[in-house]
Amino acid sequence: MSPSQAIRFLVLASSLTVASSAAAQTASSPMGAQIAGIVYDSLARRPLAGADVQLQRVRGVGTNTQPEVRTATADQSGAFTFESVGEGTYVLGFFHLLVDSLGVAMPTRQIQVRDAQRLRVDLAVPSHAGLIALACGPSAVSDTSALLMGFVRDAETLMPPEHSVVVLQWDEIVLGQGGARGETRHIMAQPRGDGWYAFCNVPVDNVPQLRVARGTDSSGVVSADLVGRQVARHDLYIGSGTRVSLIDSAAVAAGLTPDGSRSVWRGRAAVSGRILSSDDRPLANARVLLEGSDATATTNDRGEYALGGLPSGSQTLIARALGFLPERRTVHLLTGHAPNEVVVRLTSLKHLVDTVRVTAKRVYTIDANGFESRRRAGQGHYVDGYLFPSGDMEIDDVVIPDDIEGIEVYTKPGLAPAQFTNNMSGCGSIVVWTRKATRPDRKPK
Repeated sequence: MSPSQAIRFLVLASSLTVASSAAAQTASSPMGAQIAGIVYDSLARRPLAGADVQLQRVRGVGTNTQPEVRTATADQSGAFTFESVGEGTYVLGFFHLLVDSLGVAMPTRQIQVRDAQRLRVDLAVPSHAGLIALACGPSAVSDTSALLMGFVRDAETLMPPEHSVVVLQWDEIVLGQGGARGETRHIMAQPRGDGWYAFCNVPVDNVPQLRVARGTDSSGVVSADLVGRQVARHDLYIGSGTRVSLIDSAAVAAGLTPDGSRSVWRGRAAVSGRILSSDDRPLANARVLLEGSDATATTNDRGEYALGGLPSGSQTLIARALGFLPERRTVHLLTGHAPNEVVVRLTSLKHLVDTVRVTAKRVYTIDANGFESRRRAGQGHYVDGYLFPSGDMEIDDVVIPDDIEGIEVYTKPGLAPAQFTNNMSGCGSIVVWTRKATRPDRKPK
């Protein structure tokens, strides 16, 4: 740890008593004072074992034969002790990977040691409310908003990228004079030199989306679930990729796009792994894809899959299997490092819904011309899928039997719809409908 980091101490919960307190001052010892305490993790609500507690002398009294900086490691109960502390002014704090990962500058605390004392100083990682207050200010602490923070890293070098920006967006309903309308909110944050970023006052009743961009490079769009949370950490990796335009003939046929073009990302990253059920059974024929790319894979009998040619950085992996809920998983695809392996477990629909019986009946496409509505109204006689009895004229002389899709029979004048009477006085009507494939105009015979 560099000397510049030595002042990043964390002393939020402390109890320090001096000579006037009988609990803090006991029998004097010619060997100097004792400073002891416990390091506590307020986020996990347990002692923080392995924390490196540092005591640094600022000013001393008389001849100083002690080191300027002393370090003690907290045991499994979070306890630490410094013996034979000379008189003077000290700064006390601790280091831990958890503290470094928070990325928030913590305040320091000075301790005055005037003579041989036994001092109790407890140290603590801040609570969620304390963390929000440190990062965003005391006024940002609220039950309806959250702190979203994390670090940005390059997917290849793992170093903080320069000139990057983190984009956060979410949807919300806005009430106005014209009623309720949906709007998409966008806010941006510039990471610090060490890659740390933070968004304050983010609504907690939705799932916002994150991405990081740097010039033409960008990560994928990933979700950040904040429902019921005050503080959430989401690290992001920015990689490289190439945007490729593809022609989607299916989209053209469906009329979704005029030219059928869509753009996807490709790159040099890869990911592999397994798709399992919640009880760890391999799922065969599950479909796996990376959002924003055209790469897809189907799992084998062992539930294994592999995707290549992917853009690097933070991306969203989607896994689907028949009878299971789809799963969206944020993955960090690094290049030049250990293989990216991701195991996804899917939840069976049996755990969520009871057996469902689906029934259906045939609905004719010719109902656009009123066939079904007239049959339901009880007008005329209908032959659908059955042989039509012949009379003075064979129906084969009128239409090919294989082409028939429906027949309407009106035996009395006035029963038939006006468009089928053809001004024939005293006559009924027989309306024969043919299939669209052979009779595109679908006009009755």
